[in-house]
Amino acid sequence: CTYAAAGFDCAGNCLAGSPVTITLTDSYGDTWNGGTLTVNGVVYEQSTTAASSNTSTSDIYNVCLDLSTCIEAVYNVGQYYAEHSWSITDDAGVVLASGVGAAATYTSLFGGCVTDCGDDTANNYNADADIIDNDLCTYDVAQGCTDAAACNYDADAVVDDSSCTYAAAGFDCAGNCLAGSPVTITLT
Repeated sequence: CTYAAAGFDCAGNCLAGSPVTITLTDSYGDTWNGGTLTVNGVVYEQSTTAASSNTSTSDIYNVCLDLSTCIEAVYNVGQYYAEHSWSITDDAGVVLASGVGAAATYTSLFGGCVTDCGDDTANNYNADADIIDNDLCTYDVAQGCTDAAACNYDADAVVDDSSCTYAAAGFDCAGNCLAGSPVTITLT
């Protein structure tokens, strides 16, 4: 070849990273109308129009990405976003990330993302976590509801975790009336 595509050698192999395919589809065939998908800082557009309206069209981008790192795919809203969809697949066709048009910008993460505890009071807090899952957190002291007036009071809890729940006015924690008898009113 005279000039290989950016990021590829003349045989079509990635110079760095792994080959992935980014597919942007418009179900009506009139482009993403200003919408874009930004992957790893590069903006991709679905700009191909169909020969006739109401015919799905796609733009396909073959790129190389370092899948050992956490990669952001940011969908940026355009007009008629309900017509938009996108996918990112590896060279085996496995979907790494995908999405559909939405009324607001959103981000999807894929690749070597780290999911970990994001609570800085936990033993295993990870400031470098890409995806926060506080169900993974561990603590030296018991966490729970420390308000004795709450329905889910935990006498063993040392630190309040804001999980306390309370009975509705006029009822106890089991849903029984504090005074009088329960009455059901049916309106027709």
